[in-house]
Amino acid sequence: MLEVDNLRVAYNRVIQVINGISFTVPTGCIVTLLGANGAGKSTTLKAISGMLRSDNGLITDGRVILEGGAVTGFSANQMVRRGVVHVMEGRVVFPDLTVKENLHMGAFGARHKSVMRSEIERCINYFPRLGDRLNTQAGYLSGGEQQMLVIGRALMAHPRLMLLDEPSMGLSPLLVQEVFRIIEEIRNSEKLTILLVEQNVKLALKIADHGYVIERGMIKLAGPAGELRQDENLQKFYLGIGETGRAPGTVQPEL
Repeated sequence: MLEVDNLRVAYNRVIQVINGISFTVPTGCIVTLLGANGAGKSTTLKAISGMLRSDNGLITDGRVILEGGAVTGFSANQMVRRGVVHVMEGRVVFPDLTVKENLHMGAFGARHKSVMRSEIERCINYFPRLGDRLNTQAGYLSGGEQQMLVIGRALMAHPRLMLLDEPSMGLSPLLVQEVFRIIEEIRNSEKLTILLVEQNVKLALKIADHGYVIERGMIKLAGPAGELRQDENLQKFYLGIGETGRAPGTVQPEL
């Protein structure tokens, strides 16, 4: 589905953040990018999705290949039209719009109302809580509900590849478990390919097929998720993971 080849990214044309990383995301798989804060994980997703421009970032070298075709440096709207959606960290909703209106924004290209209705029903099947709050302004939702909304909004675009950035950020342990269960369910039901950035390494490796460890903008380790999950010394050395399963410096969960 996706190949990243020797990618290099700089901000403001001088600050090199990604230093020649290469990895692949097979069709139908969940691949996770792991690493401490500032390692370059979110920048990698933005380079793929076309969102670098919003941060004055630039791909200086390398290639991004989607289903065999080069898409290096494509804009965000071009990537969405090619079936790539980016769920950014921080639960970015339109707070003054209702849940239903937020979902509509995810499918703005749909021409027929009947298609829009069926897509909303499809999202609600995964996130029943949203069905009870369709007419509620998104800004009044809980953190967990907002996270469900942004994933549901991304599904409205009928993607083939979803880039998920820190879906567990700021959520309570119970909500994290629920969100990750739904992510795995979506992958299995929709045959969706997912590239996941996540600080909760234990959960990420539990649902992923393959993992890459990024340090200072470079791939340091890679392997099947099962092997990485069993290597405690690897996790402590490269990721600084303690008993919580999260790397240090992460956001405290909402209660």
